[in-house]
Amino acid sequence: MTSEPPWLDVPVTLNDTQFLWLNAAMESARLPLRYTALGPGSKRRAKVDYVVQFHRDHARASCRLFRELMKVPDPSQDTPFTGACPACGAEAESAWACPSCGLSFRSGTDADHPLVLFLREHGGYD
Repeated sequence: MTSEPPWLDVPVTLNDTQFLWLNAAMESARLPLRYTALGPGSKRRAKVDYVVQFHRDHARASCRLFRELMKVPDPSQDTPFTGACPACGAEAESAWACPSCGLSFRSGTDADHPLVLFLREHGGYD
């Protein structure tokens, strides 16, 4: 019988600023966080990125904190827009995109994006 691993891989790579925000917020909330620093890939890319893991026992609280901190929208809450387009001023009536310039009025995050699916599965949108 195989047990599930206690740590969940969050399907996103964070830059150093995002990681520092998350690490501080997780520490403040007393939520466990594991991470791996990914070294620079080339001389042109000198910054370090991070991959993170949440503990399964604290997944819901960790996912909710992550979603709020990183402002990950919930695509299921998207609604058509009515009003003046913020880009060109054209009137839109219950539209998903501006009829004049094509600006999308959706949240910008696909419902099937791996991060959205992960957050939904582990209670980040509850």
